[in-house]
Amino acid sequence: MGPHTIAFKDVHPAFADRQEALLNVAEATLNLAAERLAFAPLRIEFHVERDKAIPGWGVGGYAGSAQLVQVYLDPAFADDAALTTLRLPRVLAHELHHAARWHGPGYGRHLLAAMVSEGLADQFALELFGGPRPPWLSALTAGQALKLWGRANRQLEKKDYSHSRWFHGTHTAIPNWSAYTLGFMMVDRYMAAHPAETAASLATQSADAFRPAWQDLKRVLRHAPPAPAGDESAVTVQVHGSLRAMMHEGAVGPQVELAQLTPDSQLFALGAVAGLQGEITILDGNAWLSRVSDAETVDTTASPRPEGSAALLVSARVPGWTLATVDRDIPFEDLDERIAAMATAAGLDSQGRVPFLIQGTVRQLHWHVIDGRRLPPGPSSHQAHQQAAVRLQRQQVKALLLGFYSPRDQGVFTHHDSRTHLHCVLARETASGHVDGVLLPAGTLVGFPDASAGDRSGRPHHFH
Repeated sequence: MGPHTIAFKDVHPAFADRQEALLNVAEATLNLAAERLAFAPLRIEFHVERDKAIPGWGVGGYAGSAQLVQVYLDPAFADDAALTTLRLPRVLAHELHHAARWHGPGYGRHLLAAMVSEGLADQFALELFGGPRPPWLSALTAGQALKLWGRANRQLEKKDYSHSRWFHGTHTAIPNWSAYTLGFMMVDRYMAAHPAETAASLATQSADAFRPAWQDLKRVLRHAPPAPAGDESAVTVQVHGSLRAMMHEGAVGPQVELAQLTPDSQLFALGAVAGLQGEITILDGNAWLSRVSDAETVDTTASPRPEGSAALLVSARVPGWTLATVDRDIPFEDLDERIAAMATAAGLDSQGRVPFLIQGTVRQLHWHVIDGRRLPPGPSSHQAHQQAAVRLQRQQVKALLLGFYSPRDQGVFTHHDSRTHLHCVLARETASGHVDGVLLPAGTLVGFPDASAGDRSGRPHHFH
């Protein structure tokens, strides 16, 4: 730990048996962040204050200086798995970026600077942990964002802007979390124009450097496609190619160029490389491509600007995810039924196409990477594809899985005996591929497209 300290400021019965676990999570997060950011001697202080935690999230934070990060816990929040594996690490990573930024320009005194600081902090949390984006990053539809861009643009330089109105929705004309979403979008545009930069490398960059990205955001929003009538939060699943054509017709040639779809930080996709030369998994616009080498080993690369094309690609642009926790183990043979039930509970139509994410430590993970060189030209079979793949497995591993569910796409992107198509990414091992089997333990997090992305009303939270 060096010069840093982590401690509970208050003793509270709700955390008597969880205190040590939370301190361990905080220490691990700090150590991970310190590999990328520079800190002064720092104190992380836990407070049990429900009103300062993000509503429904269980935790919030505040970093008003380079020396102190305060973490606020909701004693009524009982989902330990979500708190320790997802929410606390991301909130703390966010605040640690703020602490590092105090060594440069600081948080900032006007609206532009605040949005830059928040956007960078959210980008850093995603860089560190990946996974579904939190809801405050998708609080607006494109139409709302464009309208509020104009309003914010008139107040960019104002030091007397209302932080509570812009960030916490205390004004009826500005939806809750609006400035978090706008700030994240702006930083996303900056990073698209500067692909070598990261949120960590930009920790002390001046807010002025982001002005061109702010202007570019207006252009992007003006050209964004409108949401489907009557459902501004709908997610459209697109399919290029089909399993039926690949197997029964030998149609394994290019169906879509990956460069047509990327870079796009809201893109989630899975499929097969043209010629069946490997597997494609795209998370948050970052494309993981796994191919079998001449040495019969699997090589995996990750890039927001992938080259090549796909013989099959199932994709969706998802601006935000809502999370649920698995209440009991899900064996692979029950996955279709349980995903359908959880999608319905999340307010989605389980008779349609549904993207979903799975995050956590899973068990009995089996996956493969196809090697089209092992297949004869022309039509083939599912069994032949299985035999032409390199197979891998882990008995227990931390992974992120992307899936698409549909009860009506057998032969299109699911096999005839399944309603899901599932891929995995093992970020620590730089590995990915098509999932053949997995057991999801109780406590695993499952994300679905947020059906309420356009409605972010609610009491303010502390996350700055």
